[in-house]
This record gives sequence, structure tokens and C-alpha cells, in this order.
Amino acid sequence: MKTAAMILGILGGLAALSLGAYGFALGGLISFASPGSTYGTLMQFLSVAIPVVGLIGGGMVKAKPGIGSVLLFGSSAALVAIIGFNFLTFVAVTLMVLAGILGLAGASGDAATPAMTDQQQ
Repeated sequence: MKTAAMILGILGGLAALSLGAYGFALGGLISFASPGSTYGTLMQFLSVAIPVVGLIGGGMVKAKPGIGSVLLFGSSAALVAIIGFNFLTFVAVTLMVLAGILGLAGASGDAATPAMTDQQQ
């Protein structure tokens, strides 16, 4: 389950990064239109930072599923909060949420399986 979570998380992060390019360009237009405002620069930063957090969570979900799932859920929640849940964010948010759910399911599966001792190997 953790491998599927990693694959879905990375694909969701890449989809969100393509949205980030759109947000980065929009932030540049905002900065150009109102030079004194910092909103455009903040939008450019968040357009890149949020998908990168999703990619980090997707890569981390196999080694540390709890932390990776939290990062995936946080990244998808931030995308919905900033852009909204619409046609553009549907793929990225859905993939990252599914990856977070699978990561949590994989984490709970690890707790149920006892670790092998040296005598059992």
C-alpha cells in the first residue's frame, strides 16, 4: 500500500506543480500590475512551495507514512484553500488525498505486523 501511496503522491505533486506554473505566472502579472504590493510575490512563492511539500510527502510516505500523509493532506488542503476545488485542481487534490489515505492505511498495517527477531530469521 505504501508503494501505491508513493506513486499517487508523486503524481499528485507533479500535477500540482503544473498548477504552480500557472499560479507563478499569475503572480508575476499581479506584481507587474501593482509594483508596491507583495501579494504577487506571496502567490508566486506559495505556487511553488505547496506542490513541493506534496512531492516531499509523496516521497516520504514509504519510509515514514504518518509524516508523509500529513504533508500530502496539508498540501491538498492548501491547494483547495487557495485555488478552490474545481476542474483544475481535481486531479492533483484527488491523487494527493488518495495517497494520504493509502499512506495512513500502510502505517496502520505496519503496527499490526510484529517485527522479526534475529531468531526468526
